[in-house]
Amino acid sequence: MIAKRTLKLSLLFIVFSLFPGADCTAGEGTSSTHQIAAQEFRARITRALTDPALKHASVGICIKSLKDGEVIYEKTPDKMLAPASNMKLVTTAAALEKLGKDYRFKTRFYLTAKPDENGIVRGYLVVKGSGDPNISGRFQPSITSLFEKVRDKLKDIGVLKIVDGIIIDDTIFDRVYIHPGWPKGQLSKWYCAEISAVSFNDNCVDLTITPGARAGRLVKIEYAPVTKYVRIKNGCQTVASKKRHGFTVHRSWRSNNIYVTGGCWKDADPYETSVPVHEPGRYFGTVLREVIQDAGMSVAGPVRLASRSYDEKKEHLILVTEIVSEMMPTVKVINRRSQNFYAEQLFKLLGHAEGKKGSFGEGAKVVEEYLSDLKIDKGKVIISDGSGLSSENRLSASAIVTLLEHMHKSELRKEYLESLAVSGLAGTSLSGRMTEEPYAGRVHAKTGSLGRNSALSGYVENLDGDIIAFSILINNYSGRRPEIKKFEDAVCRMLVELKTSRETEQ
Repeated sequence: MIAKRTLKLSLLFIVFSLFPGADCTAGEGTSSTHQIAAQEFRARITRALTDPALKHASVGICIKSLKDGEVIYEKTPDKMLAPASNMKLVTTAAALEKLGKDYRFKTRFYLTAKPDENGIVRGYLVVKGSGDPNISGRFQPSITSLFEKVRDKLKDIGVLKIVDGIIIDDTIFDRVYIHPGWPKGQLSKWYCAEISAVSFNDNCVDLTITPGARAGRLVKIEYAPVTKYVRIKNGCQTVASKKRHGFTVHRSWRSNNIYVTGGCWKDADPYETSVPVHEPGRYFGTVLREVIQDAGMSVAGPVRLASRSYDEKKEHLILVTEIVSEMMPTVKVINRRSQNFYAEQLFKLLGHAEGKKGSFGEGAKVVEEYLSDLKIDKGKVIISDGSGLSSENRLSASAIVTLLEHMHKSELRKEYLESLAVSGLAGTSLSGRMTEEPYAGRVHAKTGSLGRNSALSGYVENLDGDIIAFSILINNYSGRRPEIKKFEDAVCRMLVELKTSRETEQ
């Protein structure tokens, strides 16, 4: 207990030192925590905003009680700022309300002909995509578990050979895989994965890089799934000196050549990373074919992308099986893990659901209309993508709080709240923040970082049991990122302590 208390006080001292106006010190539990009145809160946050880390930043803050609708604090609440990953709050809210919490993705597998008496299908295996981001090992025993189930279904109906290959019907989305506003120098990073109606393993290959047996040897590179779709070019040597440690993992533009170059220290721990692939539909089909063939079956033809949409009724396709995923686990991955790929899949799906082609542009129109329906001025938002990775997005703190208030009053209140990261909760983007009592578990929010921009928006349950909606948007800060995060946390701690029950006010 003494060690834990010492750590807690040390962490709080760091916050107080960086932001002396915040004065967020707390005792061992709720009973000994000093509650603060609204006037004191406003004074503290105003002082905290004078910290040098925020000197050159553009800041938008809006904080509102959801008990009585009172605006507790504002600072340029209508200023249009880059929301970073707080954009995901909007995308997931729109998806829940327009598609429904019970929406189901259905990726279907068809044959164009029945197997003959020798098990030969003189036709194609057609994969009809639904925009599902979940076909991976995230919720399965292994990366290829779902493909193995498809293979087993083919075996069950007597298929031994598919003559003409695999057709990937990804036509509900366009084939603009990369948003033009994404950072060009980061397209080899997992968070810039391509977007497609037929997707697999977050459209990435997972690499593990381990030093060689001794200096001078090439590193060992393992990757999953093991597939011929990518080509790993190993130019990374094991080095004796830690000072020479440093390597890059890069995929060349519009290819699936992955280069590992540089030096890896001989005593370094294994390094794990994920690299996006190009043309996700072909990736899906190639790995599916490899899984089928590993069981002794044959797929003779190529994997190709469909030139048109396949209609199972008109073309008398034979349904083999389907992969079904649900909306709520998808939304939780987006908001708790801040997974860009998942958010963009929903974004394009929203465009398709409105009767248009699933595209970044159509997704933006749907989300803009959704916000307009919430009485958020169209002239005060710019929607570019669904994840917030594009630097073109603009929202205001007041717009985000309006959205949060709407979702709190909606029938989807519970689902939306439970999708958010939680302070101190393992497996969420707030797992290492506000972990001490009484703050742990009281902040449900979405984090956001993009270059020199940071954001935190969501809900706080204060010590009086009231719910407060808040949005903090910080653009172009000059301090270090940890300092900005500590400011955001300091505001949330003060909100936990904020006294809202009239009976307790002096």
